[in-house]
Amino acid sequence: MTFIDDSHGWVLGSACDALGNCRSGIARTDDGGASWSLLPFPSEEDLGIWPVAGSIYFTSLNDGWIVDPSLAQTTDGGATWTMVTPPGAPSVAAVVSFNGSVWAVSDCVACEARLWESPAPGSPLEPAPSQPPNPTGTNTGFTQAMVAGSRLILFGPTSGGEFAVSPDGRTWQLADMPSACADSTDQLGASPAGTLLDVCAVEVGGGFAPKEAWTSTDWGSHWTPLSRSASWPPPSGGAPIGQIPAWGYPYDIAMPTSRDAWMAMGREDVYDTHDGGVTWTPSAIPGGFLGNAGGALGVVFADATHGWSLGSEGLYRTTDGTNWTQIIVLGAVPGSTPAPSS
Repeated sequence: MTFIDDSHGWVLGSACDALGNCRSGIARTDDGGASWSLLPFPSEEDLGIWPVAGSIYFTSLNDGWIVDPSLAQTTDGGATWTMVTPPGAPSVAAVVSFNGSVWAVSDCVACEARLWESPAPGSPLEPAPSQPPNPTGTNTGFTQAMVAGSRLILFGPTSGGEFAVSPDGRTWQLADMPSACADSTDQLGASPAGTLLDVCAVEVGGGFAPKEAWTSTDWGSHWTPLSRSASWPPPSGGAPIGQIPAWGYPYDIAMPTSRDAWMAMGREDVYDTHDGGVTWTPSAIPGGFLGNAGGALGVVFADATHGWSLGSEGLYRTTDGTNWTQIIVLGAVPGSTPAPSS
């Protein structure tokens, strides 16, 4: 799912008929989710098996991309789509808009090009003039991209405790995650002002994953601890600080301000913080939306009050940052019933 403001958004999922025959589908809302329209989907012949674990990303009312791992682009709000996978890219992991350009990221470590740039929506993607460095000491590349204030950041949950930072997409340097998180899995969040929030977790199994939360205001040059759950292993060890759950696998962090953030987790509920990451509490999503063996697939906030979370039981929305209601994506329509939980 992707939302460019509190009204306009798109979801990627499955449209299924009464017999359970499903096809890939895209739906759009212009009123925050109260009503939806079904959009055309890129040709299955061009894409093969799609979506496997696809993502959809829009930067304006017109310009959007689908990643999985081929790349499709629209310049008319989703009415039509064109395949734009960069030549030589074995896969595309993420797309982001920064500094007037669109950037596509491949998680390939050995490839000559791992970053592509399109200087304007609709123009071809070309290898970026300066390629980001690979994480050192790992064969895993960067799988996610985000904008943190005036910086473009490439990172990955298993990127060896490093991420790449650039002020312009042309000059790069590697930065370190907190040293205490070296042997854990990281999920990074960033506010529009540039504050970074790193939640690292040791995934023991069965949903149990002790965590620490850290913050940086200088793009990783210095980190400050915020919270630590019980059972956090050495070298940090020590007593818990703040309040962060030991259960759940961090999947996604939405951070509309430097103080407010929401964390989607596998095998757990969505948790939120309103003191920068010191205290995390379960969000008041009704019923068994997440938890158990399910979990959240993602969380998106347009500002500190308007947000959406997608989990195994569907899509939910909040307009005050606290109370959540379920959104029915399209519902019954002739010939198909899109399933937002896919």
